Amino acid sequence: MGAPDGPASDRRKGRQMTTRHWSDSPGFVLWLTGLSGAGKSTLARTVTADLAARGHRVELLDGDEVRTNLTQGLGFSRADRDTNIARIGYVAGKLAKHGVAVVVAAISPYREARDKVRASVDNFVEVFVDAPLETCVQRDPKGLYAKAIAGEISNFTGVSDPYEPPLDPELVVHTADEPVAGSAGRIVACLESSGLTKPLDDGYWSSEAAHRRAPAGLEERHGTRAGFSEVGRRRAPAGLRSDEGAAGDEGATREAGAPGGGGPPSVSVKEEESARRRAEGDLG
Repeated sequence: MGAPDGPASDRRKGRQMTTRHWSDSPGFVLWLTGLSGAGKSTLARTVTADLAARGHRVELLDGDEVRTNLTQGLGFSRADRDTNIARIGYVAGKLAKHGVAVVVAAISPYREARDKVRASVDNFVEVFVDAPLETCVQRDPKGLYAKAIAGEISNFTGVSDPYEPPLDPELVVHTADEPVAGSAGRIVACLESSGLTKPLDDGYWSSEAAHRRAPAGLEERHGTRAGFSEVGRRRAPAGLRSDEGAAGDEGATREAGAPGGGGPPSVSVKEEESARRRAEGDLG
C-alpha cells in the first residue's frame, strides 16, 4: 500500500531525497593554501556556505582553529608544521571517505607536506590563494607582519620562513585583483567541472524537494551556476581582510593563544539547516 498523502508523507519524501542527494555526493578535500592574510579563511567560509546550500555535508577545518583545538602543542619549526599539516590531512581524509565535503584553510607552506596529503586522499583539490606579500601586510590589523619584519617574531612564513607555492594546483585565485564573490565562484565552478558538486539549477534542485529544502525565497537566489549563493554573500566580510588579516594560522595562535576567525559568521550552516528543516515541516 502506498504512503498516504499529506504533510507527514511530504516530510518523509523530503528526508529521503535529502539523504539520497548527500549519499550520491562524493566526499572530497578542498585545500586552500597561501600566505597569512591572502584570504583563505574568508573564501573557505563563503565556499562552505555555498556547498551546504547545495546539500553537501560539509566541514571547515581552519588552520587557526586546528592549532587552538587539535595541535596546540606544536610550534612553527618545519617538523612541527609538517606534523600539523599531516594531522589536518588525516582528519580531512577520514571525513572525505564518508562523503563529507571538507574545506581546509591552512598556510601549509611546504610543498612536500601538501603533496603527501594529496597522495592520501582520493578527491583532492588544491587552490593556491595568491596575494602579494605587500597586500597581506596591509591586511594585517595586529601588525604581526611588521613584528616579523622587525625580527620580533621568528619563523614567520613569507618573511623569515619560506612559502613554497604549488607547482600544479587545480586552481589559482588572485585575491588582490578580484572580489570574494569572483574567487569563490571560480572555486565552486572548479568543483563542478571536476564532478564533485552539482550546479544549483541541476534537475534535482528544480524538483519539489528543492523548495522544501530551502527557506522561502532562497531557491531563486541559489539558482545560479556562478557558484556564489546569497547565503555565501551574507557570510563573507565585505573585503578579504578579517580573520586572515590577523595572520591566519600563525597569527592569533601567537597572540596569547587566541583562536582565529574573528567570530562566527553572520549566517551559520547550523542556522541554515534549521531554516531548511522548518521549511520541510520538521520543526512544526
